[in-house]
Amino acid sequence: MHDVIARLRTRSGIQVVDLASAWEIRVPKPGGMVFVVTVPHDVTELFVDVRQPPTDQVIWSNWCDYYVLPGVIDTEAEARALLARDTEDLVERLLASPVRLVEHRTTVFRRRRQRAEWWTGDEWREVDFGVL
Repeated sequence: MHDVIARLRTRSGIQVVDLASAWEIRVPKPGGMVFVVTVPHDVTELFVDVRQPPTDQVIWSNWCDYYVLPGVIDTEAEARALLARDTEDLVERLLASPVRLVEHRTTVFRRRRQRAEWWTGDEWREVDFGVL
């Protein structure tokens, strides 16, 4: 993960912040939204928030964890490698793609929620990341 963080530090248009127990990668988007990707140092998880300046209010969030699951992720080293790859891929897609938040109804209790979408070149798709 340290190699990925080092590469991301060289990218223009983003900010990598060192926190006590995580890295925070901030990707500002047109319209004022900021995608904040948080990667803990010692846990194989990835958190993504969309925040709205100037209050930094979270208006969308999602997360993914990477754990040993025989036949999918066989070792802790493989989980860490997948986390690193997915983190870099996510940031690269965020840099390259237009994004938007759209309201939709969930299947659970038909609640209204925000969904983050990015333009894939031919259609809007839900922001996805992770292998599981």
